[in-house]
Amino acid sequence: MGKSNHTILSAIILSSDEKILLVRDSAGPYSGCWHNIGCNLKYEEECIKSLLLKISEIFEILRLKYIIKQLAFDGHDGDNKFIYFEIIIEDKLAEEINIKNNNKSKDIQWFAIRDLEDLNVTLPGEKLYRKLGYIK
Repeated sequence: MGKSNHTILSAIILSSDEKILLVRDSAGPYSGCWHNIGCNLKYEEECIKSLLLKISEIFEILRLKYIIKQLAFDGHDGDNKFIYFEIIIEDKLAEEINIKNNNKSKDIQWFAIRDLEDLNVTLPGEKLYRKLGYIK
């Protein structure tokens, strides 16, 4: 059986007070590691819509004022390709955004960017945060 290649949409979500929203799973390939919110890309033309639907499972992004942009670079982890987006919530502090966590196998939390160096993040996340200058 051949390897499966996935394209993963990954969003850096920043609040207006410059905190980053991360997720930690208790199972799966990145178990125990903090990572961006993301989803598998199924249809190229549905890229941003798919990502916003995934994010809306966690908080009501469509009710907030935000800017979304695709970052100018992609990442790779084995056979997986990552397409990165940055979403900046313009009108809310992290503590003002109501997070929904209906999945007991996930932790969802806001962090100050300066705290990323002390977190156990995924390898793709670490590469991304280094590229962005979030960690050294």
